[in-house]
Amino acid sequence: MIYFQIYYTADNNLQGTLPQEIKYLHSLKHLNLTRNRNLSGGLLAEIGELAHLQTIDFFDNSFSGSIPSSFGNLKNLTHLVLHNNDVTNYFWVHVIRRLKNLRHLDLGENQLYEVNLDVDQSLAHAGGHPERIFIDLKLLEYLDLSGNMLGVRDFAFELSSSIGTLTNLRGKRR
Repeated sequence: MIYFQIYYTADNNLQGTLPQEIKYLHSLKHLNLTRNRNLSGGLLAEIGELAHLQTIDFFDNSFSGSIPSSFGNLKNLTHLVLHNNDVTNYFWVHVIRRLKNLRHLDLGENQLYEVNLDVDQSLAHAGGHPERIFIDLKLLEYLDLSGNMLGVRDFAFELSSSIGTLTNLRGKRR
Protein backbone atom coordinates (compact mmCIF):
# COMPACT_ATOMS: atom_id res chain seq x y z
CA MET A 1 0.00 0.00 0.00
CA ILE A 2 1.24 3.50 -0.83
CA TYR A 3 0.98 6.15 1.91
CA PHE A 4 1.15 9.46 0.05
CA GLN A 5 -0.82 12.22 1.72
CA ILE A 6 0.09 14.98 -0.74
CA TYR A 7 0.58 14.57 -4.47
CA TYR A 8 1.70 17.90 -5.95
CA THR A 9 2.87 18.02 -9.56
CA ALA A 10 1.94 21.52 -10.68
CA ASP A 11 3.68 23.03 -13.72
CA ASN A 12 5.44 19.80 -14.70
CA ASN A 13 4.27 19.49 -18.31
CA LEU A 14 2.64 16.13 -17.55
CA GLN A 15 1.03 14.48 -20.56
CA GLY A 16 -1.59 11.83 -21.20
CA THR A 17 -4.41 10.67 -18.97
CA LEU A 18 -4.63 9.94 -15.27
CA PRO A 19 -3.89 6.29 -14.46
CA GLN A 20 -6.67 4.26 -12.88
CA GLU A 21 -4.11 3.09 -10.32
CA ILE A 22 -4.58 6.43 -8.56
CA LYS A 23 -7.26 4.62 -6.54
CA TYR A 24 -4.48 2.83 -4.64
CA LEU A 25 -3.34 6.08 -2.98
CA HIS A 26 -5.73 5.42 -0.08
CA SER A 27 -4.09 7.92 2.32
CA LEU A 28 -4.08 10.79 -0.17
CA LYS A 29 -5.43 14.06 1.22
CA HIS A 30 -4.30 16.61 -1.39
CA LEU A 31 -4.16 16.05 -5.15
CA ASN A 32 -2.76 18.99 -7.12
CA LEU A 33 -2.11 18.73 -10.86
CA THR A 34 -2.35 22.46 -11.62
CA ARG A 35 -1.20 23.81 -14.99
CA ASN A 36 -0.35 20.62 -16.85
CA ARG A 37 -2.16 21.56 -20.10
CA ASN A 38 -1.29 18.24 -21.73
CA LEU A 39 -3.13 16.22 -19.10
CA SER A 40 -6.36 15.19 -20.76
CA GLY A 41 -9.10 12.60 -20.83
CA GLY A 42 -11.96 12.15 -18.45
CA LEU A 43 -11.97 12.77 -14.74
CA LEU A 44 -11.55 9.33 -13.23
CA ALA A 45 -14.37 7.86 -11.18
CA GLU A 46 -11.66 6.09 -9.15
CA ILE A 47 -10.76 9.42 -7.52
CA GLY A 48 -14.10 9.15 -5.73
CA GLU A 49 -12.71 6.11 -3.86
CA LEU A 50 -10.07 8.24 -2.07
CA ALA A 51 -11.99 8.66 1.18
CA HIS A 52 -9.42 10.95 2.87
CA LEU A 53 -9.17 13.41 -0.03
CA GLN A 54 -9.59 17.04 1.07
CA THR A 55 -8.30 18.88 -2.01
CA ILE A 56 -8.62 18.31 -5.75
CA ASP A 57 -6.86 21.06 -7.70
CA PHE A 58 -6.90 20.44 -11.45
CA PHE A 59 -6.68 24.13 -12.47
CA ASP A 60 -5.70 24.76 -16.12
CA ASN A 61 -5.54 21.29 -17.66
CA SER A 62 -7.43 19.65 -20.52
CA PHE A 63 -9.70 17.27 -18.62
CA SER A 64 -13.02 16.67 -20.34
CA GLY A 65 -16.33 14.94 -19.84
CA SER A 66 -18.50 14.78 -16.77
CA ILE A 67 -17.72 15.21 -13.12
CA PRO A 68 -18.04 11.58 -11.99
CA SER A 69 -20.89 10.88 -9.59
CA SER A 70 -18.35 9.09 -7.37
CA PHE A 71 -16.85 12.52 -6.51
CA GLY A 72 -20.00 13.00 -4.42
CA ASN A 73 -18.65 10.30 -2.07
CA LEU A 74 -15.71 12.51 -1.05
CA LYS A 75 -17.13 13.52 2.33
CA ASN A 76 -13.86 15.18 3.46
CA LEU A 77 -13.42 17.28 0.33
CA THR A 78 -13.08 20.99 1.17
CA HIS A 79 -11.53 22.30 -2.09
CA LEU A 80 -12.60 21.38 -5.61
CA VAL A 81 -10.88 23.30 -8.40
CA LEU A 82 -11.56 22.31 -12.01
CA HIS A 83 -11.11 25.83 -13.45
CA ASN A 84 -10.14 26.08 -17.13
CA ASN A 85 -10.72 22.53 -18.33
CA ASP A 86 -13.32 21.11 -20.71
CA VAL A 87 -15.71 19.64 -18.16
CA THR A 88 -19.26 19.45 -19.45
CA ASN A 89 -22.57 17.99 -18.32
CA TYR A 90 -26.05 18.70 -17.04
CA PHE A 91 -25.64 16.61 -13.90
CA TRP A 92 -22.86 18.56 -12.13
CA VAL A 93 -25.31 19.80 -9.50
CA HIS A 94 -26.09 16.23 -8.41
CA VAL A 95 -22.43 15.73 -7.48
CA ILE A 96 -21.74 19.15 -5.94
CA ARG A 97 -24.81 19.07 -3.67
CA ARG A 98 -23.39 16.01 -1.88
CA LEU A 99 -20.08 17.70 -0.96
CA LYS A 100 -21.29 19.26 2.27
CA ASN A 101 -17.79 20.14 3.57
CA LEU A 102 -16.81 22.22 0.53
CA ARG A 103 -15.30 25.60 1.34
CA HIS A 104 -13.82 26.39 -2.08
CA LEU A 105 -15.59 25.50 -5.34
CA ASP A 106 -14.08 26.67 -8.62
CA LEU A 107 -15.72 25.31 -11.78
CA GLY A 108 -15.05 28.42 -13.87
CA GLU A 109 -14.17 28.33 -17.58
CA ASN A 110 -15.64 24.94 -18.43
CA GLN A 111 -18.65 23.86 -20.48
CA LEU A 112 -21.16 23.34 -17.68
CA TYR A 113 -24.77 23.78 -18.68
CA GLU A 114 -27.78 25.01 -16.83
CA VAL A 115 -29.71 22.48 -14.82
CA ASN A 116 -32.48 20.77 -16.73
CA LEU A 117 -35.22 20.27 -14.13
CA ASP A 118 -36.93 17.68 -16.33
CA VAL A 119 -33.96 15.30 -16.18
CA ASP A 120 -31.96 16.27 -13.07
CA GLN A 121 -33.28 13.93 -10.39
CA SER A 122 -31.13 15.52 -7.66
CA LEU A 123 -33.26 18.65 -7.85
CA ALA A 124 -36.44 16.65 -8.01
CA HIS A 125 -35.50 15.28 -4.58
CA ALA A 126 -34.98 18.86 -3.37
CA GLY A 127 -38.49 19.78 -4.39
CA GLY A 128 -37.48 20.68 -7.94
CA HIS A 129 -36.33 24.15 -6.98
CA PRO A 130 -33.13 25.48 -8.56
CA GLU A 131 -32.68 27.90 -5.67
CA ARG A 132 -31.85 24.86 -3.52
CA ILE A 133 -28.74 23.95 -5.49
CA PHE A 134 -26.38 25.21 -2.79
CA ILE A 135 -28.62 24.87 0.25
CA ASP A 136 -26.49 22.11 1.82
CA LEU A 137 -23.15 23.83 1.18
CA LYS A 138 -23.27 25.89 4.34
CA LEU A 139 -19.46 26.05 4.71
CA LEU A 140 -18.80 27.38 1.18
CA GLU A 141 -16.61 30.50 1.25
CA TYR A 142 -15.55 30.80 -2.42
CA LEU A 143 -17.53 30.04 -5.58
CA ASP A 144 -16.51 30.54 -9.22
CA LEU A 145 -18.90 29.45 -11.97
CA SER A 146 -17.78 32.07 -14.51
CA GLY A 147 -17.23 31.25 -18.17
CA ASN A 148 -19.80 28.44 -18.34
CA MET A 149 -23.14 28.16 -20.12
CA LEU A 150 -25.31 28.85 -17.09
CA GLY A 151 -27.05 32.03 -18.21
CA VAL A 152 -29.69 30.46 -20.42
CA ARG A 153 -33.40 31.03 -19.60
CA ASP A 154 -34.28 31.69 -15.97
CA PHE A 155 -31.53 29.54 -14.52
CA ALA A 156 -29.13 32.46 -13.95
CA PHE A 157 -31.74 34.21 -11.79
CA GLU A 158 -32.49 31.03 -9.83
CA LEU A 159 -28.77 30.41 -9.38
CA SER A 160 -28.36 33.91 -7.95
CA SER A 161 -31.15 33.19 -5.47
CA SER A 162 -29.40 29.99 -4.42
CA ILE A 163 -26.09 31.78 -3.94
CA GLY A 164 -27.86 34.20 -1.63
CA THR A 165 -28.34 31.36 0.88
CA LEU A 166 -24.55 30.96 1.31
CA THR A 167 -23.90 32.99 4.44
CA ASN A 168 -20.14 32.18 4.64
CA LEU A 169 -19.46 33.18 1.02
CA ARG A 170 -16.63 35.72 0.77
CA GLY A 171 -15.74 35.54 -2.91
CA LYS A 172 -17.73 34.64 -5.99
CA ARG A 173 -17.59 34.89 -9.76
CA ARG A 174 -20.50 34.01 -11.97
